[in-house]
Amino acid sequence: MSVAPFKLLGHERSVTTICAAVIGATFVAGLVASATRAHDHERPRCRDHRRAVVAEAPLLGCADPVAGTWVADEYRPDRGDWTEHVLHIATEDGLYLVDHTASVRAGDHRGHAAFHCSPAATEFDTVGRATLDGDQLHVWGTALLETRPRCDGRALDYALDSFTGTVTGDTFASVNNDGASAVNRPYHFRRVACD
Repeated sequence: MSVAPFKLLGHERSVTTICAAVIGATFVAGLVASATRAHDHERPRCRDHRRAVVAEAPLLGCADPVAGTWVADEYRPDRGDWTEHVLHIATEDGLYLVDHTASVRAGDHRGHAAFHCSPAATEFDTVGRATLDGDQLHVWGTALLETRPRCDGRALDYALDSFTGTVTGDTFASVNNDGASAVNRPYHFRRVACD
C-alpha cells in the first residue's frame, strides 16, 4: 500500500510516520505523568527519601558553621498536621541569637491540606539562643513575641521549642523537646541561606 507524503515544516513525511510519532510521544508523556504522580504520592510517606534529597543538596559554603536561615517542615502524625520551623541564627558579640517562626498547617501524611481561607497556618514568632559544641547544636526559645491565628480563628497552644542534634554541612538532624507535647520529635533542617 502506498501512502501519500504530507508536507510539514518544509519536510515531506508520510502520514504513517507522523501518526507513529504522535502515538509514541503520547505514550511517553503518559509514562512520565504516571511516574510523576506516583512519585508525588509516595514521597511524603517515605521520610527516608525526603531526608536523602535534603542531604544531596549542594553546600552553600557559609563562613559560619550555623549562622543563617534553616528550614524544617515535618508531619506530626499524633496531631494530624504539618509544622514548619524557620530559624534565623545570627552572631552577635560571640553569641548565637535566634529569630524563629513556627507555622502549623492542616494536612495528612500526603502533605499540606488545601484551605478555604488565608492565612492557612497558625504562626508563632519567638526569639532564642543557640550554642554549638563540636557538631552538636542546641537551639532553644526564650520568649514568645507574637501569635498569628489561622484565618478560621482556631487557637493552638504553644510551648517554646528546644532543638538538639547534629550539624553536618547545611543539615541539622534534630529532635525537639518543648517540655509539653514534643518529646524527641524529629525535625530535619536544611540551611537555605547564609547570614
